[in-house]
Amino acid sequence: MEAVTAGVMGSWRVPARLAQPTVVAVVVGVVLLGIVCAVVPVGNPLLAAALFAVQVLLAAAWLAFVGSPARLVGLAIAAGSALAADLLLTRDDHDVAGALAGVVALSLVTVVFAQLFAREHRNVTQIFAAHISAVLVVCATACVIALRGTSQGRDAALLCLAVLVGGSVSARFVSLSFPGAVSAGGGIIEILAWALVGGALGAAILGVEGLLIGLLTGVAAALADLFVNVADLQARGSLLPVLLPLSSAAPVSYLLSRVLLG
Repeated sequence: MEAVTAGVMGSWRVPARLAQPTVVAVVVGVVLLGIVCAVVPVGNPLLAAALFAVQVLLAAAWLAFVGSPARLVGLAIAAGSALAADLLLTRDDHDVAGALAGVVALSLVTVVFAQLFAREHRNVTQIFAAHISAVLVVCATACVIALRGTSQGRDAALLCLAVLVGGSVSARFVSLSFPGAVSAGGGIIEILAWALVGGALGAAILGVEGLLIGLLTGVAAALADLFVNVADLQARGSLLPVLLPLSSAAPVSYLLSRVLLG
């Protein structure tokens, strides 16, 4: 197994790692989230509840990945931020930037007070950076709710999630099938795989506008995927390769959908 891992760049390319129950559970969770996006009306709190579960998993994986010393405190702050962002965007998705900025600002104050009242004051900078980055990651993921509220929100949200699953599967298939070419390409081949799948799905779901949305959403997800890959997770944060691309794809997909679809 070590030889196989060393032969290709990144632990997630090993078939055994792809079959981990946690990773499979997250993929199933994203698919279920897509089903919720397809069937629930705009403003229904059921979407916020489904997304909240994904955000908590994402925050836990991120804090494990960065090795945060005060992990439980950070998870509590990130979960509270995710819940606040989801509820705000469920209630009103017209001022997405303002809502998310307010949540991040309040979370920043919470992190500062948590550090002031902590029993120990070691690794303050590391803890602060880890907790704030976890908040930013879950707030970015909340854009799925805002995306669902756009003019063609159901199709746009399904496109974002389809790109996440399809791009992830295609990139891993390419890397497992052609490890030499992928290593030589320095990530370009994987980005192309994500982009091609995203563009094809976008054109199929939303037409010409969807082609651009899917393509750029795929590129955004690919960059997050490559970041995890280059950082080399090994045993830590095994959920992150599946979840982190969603936090980068959702805001990009939302902005493009607002501009191109109205």
